[in-house]
Amino acid sequence: MIKQNEAQINLNVFIIGYKCDQGIRACGGRSGAELGAEAFREIFYQSSSDLASQAKANMIKIYDLGDIYRYELSPFAAKSHETSLAEVIKFIKDKIPKFKIMVIGGSDEVNRGLYPVV
Repeated sequence: MIKQNEAQINLNVFIIGYKCDQGIRACGGRSGAELGAEAFREIFYQSSSDLASQAKANMIKIYDLGDIYRYELSPFAAKSHETSLAEVIKFIKDKIPKFKIMVIGGSDEVNRGLYPVV
């Protein structure tokens, strides 16, 4: 579906929520970043009529991919949240033309998921 409109679209924007505060909690800091994506979406969709019309006028397509949740790491866990984030970003980089990715939420641990793909 994205490839069909490749010539008509100037930019594909992907929103990914990252519901994890593991890094900041481990350092004894103030948590709350895990709620960032939810707060962003609440504001974004309230004003979506203006943003949507601006995006459409500039031929920008916005895709909300939902949230990646933190998984407890155990001998039985297939993937960590960092691996899941890396896989999503790698897929977008490999398959989608003209893209920007917004990862919202998380603290320092979000960076670990990005190292393999940036």
